[in-house]
Amino acid sequence: MQSYDKIKEELLKHFKLSPLTHYTKFWNMVKTPGETFNQFSNRLTETFNIYLESKDITNFETLHDDIILQKFLKNLTGNLRRNCMDKDPTYL
Repeated sequence: MQSYDKIKEELLKHFKLSPLTHYTKFWNMVKTPGETFNQFSNRLTETFNIYLESKDITNFETLHDDIILQKFLKNLTGNLRRNCMDKDPTYL
């Protein structure tokens, strides 16, 4: 399992996927035709875990803060949103 984690880490570094990319991917996921609910659940879990790792979220408090932050940012518009997103905030 250790080699899997190392390979995954190197691939993520190589492709430089941002936390926002993982966040968006998670919230846009849908069950595909032919996919079992168990497979879909596993895919959701893996994608969410990757998001948490990319944001270094390791406890409930930081998860809570991140959810509130993401909801807040989602409601901003135009230049204000772009300016905030450029700063990559971690809390309100």
